[in-house]
Amino acid sequence: MRRGGVQTLHTTKENLECLQRENALQELEEELPKTIGDTIFSVRRLGGKYL
Repeated sequence: MRRGGVQTLHTTKENLECLQRENALQELEEELPKTIGDTIFSVRRLGGKYL
């Protein structure tokens, strides 16, 4: 779905199972806003497991 001209990721019946898998967001990184991707990267670099 587009919001303000930006592609955003939404949980739907079709992708729920995929999003529940371990590392799901890493697999869908291209669909995430850059801010979220950067945050995930930073948390990993700091040794964190959760945002």
